[in-house]
Amino acid sequence: MNAAPQGPRVPAFVVVGAQKAGTTTLHEWLASDPAFSVPAIKETHFFTDATLREKGLSWYTSQFPENGGLRGEVDPDYLSSPEAARDLRSVVGDVPIVILMRDPIRRSHSQYQMSVRRGLEQRPFADALEAEFTLLANGERASDHLDYLWRSLYSRHIATYRSLFSHVRVYRFEDLVTGSPESRQDFYEDFVRFIFQDPERIVRAPSTHQANPAGRARNGALARLIWDRGSATRLRRFVRTAIPSETVRASAARKLDKLNRADGAATGKLELADVPVGVRQLLLEDIALTATVTGLQLDGWERSLTPNEGAAQNG
Repeated sequence: MNAAPQGPRVPAFVVVGAQKAGTTTLHEWLASDPAFSVPAIKETHFFTDATLREKGLSWYTSQFPENGGLRGEVDPDYLSSPEAARDLRSVVGDVPIVILMRDPIRRSHSQYQMSVRRGLEQRPFADALEAEFTLLANGERASDHLDYLWRSLYSRHIATYRSLFSHVRVYRFEDLVTGSPESRQDFYEDFVRFIFQDPERIVRAPSTHQANPAGRARNGALARLIWDRGSATRLRRFVRTAIPSETVRASAARKLDKLNRADGAATGKLELADVPVGVRQLLLEDIALTATVTGLQLDGWERSLTPNEGAAQNG
């Protein structure tokens, strides 16, 4: 992507992930805060989708409402893409970057549940992990919807962004979503003050709502129609022709997905015994590296991968 001159219309900060680590909740908090201007539809995918990049910078900046707030984007696909990181740096400049992290095996399982619900995954969780582990060992990556481990290897993604951006802040999912109201307020205050680079800024309290909980699809065929973008059915081609706006199609897809979602987890419990030993070791090594480079306490994540202490957990 060609570099573009920095201006007031490009984002002043970007939350780059991780997927299934609270980014939807944070986007909704920002959308309800008049201090910020975020796209109506979370995740523009401008820096990961070649088709959207062809629309140009004017299309990208038009996604942000003119409400006088500080412009920012939340797109969890950016974290695990070195190409997106480089393109972000060249287009938006050296802006503050925020990374949200979640216990890697729980994050991976939550992504797996989402892929199952969307009709994109049919394998048992253990088989999917084993297959991706083999790909990674051979220097390859799984496709975007099936890259459960790659997205959870935080230390290498943090290193990529720190090599390109001067201000990178890393937070834990627990502080944003599963913590007490006080911890959520502490998180949001620190987040806003970091974004504005103003340690004295007064910050309004965020919503207590948790967005995008796990669920299962009522109709698998409809889920695949919505999310399997590689399919070329006549109906999908008709929809693209009838609704040329990517933004409108994305909004409609999310509404359909919400209507098609039933309560309850897609695949039940995450059983540690199902996690291959090599996968556990890979994640434990990355947790240790991530704790070192961030200074965050991640002991609970290590315990969740220890057979005697985390044998069965919800995803």
